[in-house]
Amino acid sequence: MPRIFVNALANFAVQGGMVSFTLQDRRGPTGQGQVPPPEDVADITMTEAEFVQMLTVFEQNRQGFEQQMGRPLGAAQPGMAPKAPGPAPTNRAGGMKIRPKA
Repeated sequence: MPRIFVNALANFAVQGGMVSFTLQDRRGPTGQGQVPPPEDVADITMTEAEFVQMLTVFEQNRQGFEQQMGRPLGAAQPGMAPKAPGPAPTNRAGGMKIRPKA
């Protein structure tokens, strides 16, 4: 069964009017404390026009998020400690759900 949570992006490339990238899921440490390598969830390839359409949708949702939360996306929340450098993010935060087309 494929994983459906996405919290990483790799292999971003723009070539000849086509945009491609890989969505990945980074799992948390195992019982032995080792962090397994990221798992590819989906390889995406789209035209430049489709990429612009996707960015437009993201921008609209970013504005909605900021209005609802009352702060800029990615800004530290009150009471949150600054993020220290460390291991790769894990899926504890949930990531983004990818749903197949119906």
